[in-house]
Amino acid sequence: MSAAVSVALGCGDAPSGPGTALEIVEPASTELIVGETLSLEGVMSGTGTPAWSSADTSVAEATGSSLSAIVEARRPGRTAIELRTEDARDSLELTVVERVGGYPAASVDYYAEIGFGAEYGSATRVVRRWADGPRVRINGTPTAADLTTLEDVVADIDRLTTTVDMSIVDTLPTVEVHFAPQASFSDILPSYVPGNVGFFTVWWDASQSLVQAVVLVSTGIDQTARNHIIREEVTQILGLMRDSYRYPESIFQQGWTLVDRYAPIDEDLIEMLYRPELAIGASPADAVRTLRGLTRNGPVALTPEAAPTPRVHAGVAGSASGGHPRR
Repeated sequence: MSAAVSVALGCGDAPSGPGTALEIVEPASTELIVGETLSLEGVMSGTGTPAWSSADTSVAEATGSSLSAIVEARRPGRTAIELRTEDARDSLELTVVERVGGYPAASVDYYAEIGFGAEYGSATRVVRRWADGPRVRINGTPTAADLTTLEDVVADIDRLTTTVDMSIVDTLPTVEVHFAPQASFSDILPSYVPGNVGFFTVWWDASQSLVQAVVLVSTGIDQTARNHIIREEVTQILGLMRDSYRYPESIFQQGWTLVDRYAPIDEDLIEMLYRPELAIGASPADAVRTLRGLTRNGPVALTPEAAPTPRVHAGVAGSASGGHPRR
């Protein structure tokens, strides 16, 4: 999601080859906010095939054909946007600043890493989340501490999500959480991958909405480890189904960890996934573009020409799994 700024392109001082003059028309401003786009135009006399580029595409990326381009601001920093032909070029320095009240670029990057696909299974890379519920039923032999931890996780998730309410129920569940010996996991859940002390499988419908899940927690590990497994697996069934080595303090840490609270960046991911502006079934590119343009108090006001049309994946029902082996 981005707010378009329609301006002309700024002049540079790069030399032009003989017989060709190339110029970027001066913009009203060379400062953009993360999530905004800038419409650019160039002027050329002579012959050649104009092409646009950015010196640092992680800060801003320029795409266009001929003498028109759109620059998308991605993260805070500075970069040069260049217009070039075979024998002439011109460039423009842009500054991208953080959106006040927006999600940090690091959080959006982490969502892109965690929020698409799954550890096990051939899930297409689209946004998946619950459209209703989820409703959790407890099975097996949980300890009192297990129950307290699960209640804390549900309360945290409810605090961070605005489009669904997670609850613990006795009837009509959509999520079954089993506290059981690891040796019985395959009997409870045929998709279980041996070696994992925590495991989950989720199912989705053709709209890519999650509709059912099973979580397995081993009763053969100590309570500290169980507290971590409960939080990790229940969080991942929300639609955040991958792990990463990037942040040791994150609940999504790939390596063995005993983290039992959400890091601030974890809370960002849960909140972003359940923002109503993020379309279920959206592609990674559309989802990231939407998240860059959001603030925590609401979406950026869009002009009609800037509002993206999400490419929603109208696929088939499916399932995917994830787990946490003891290392």
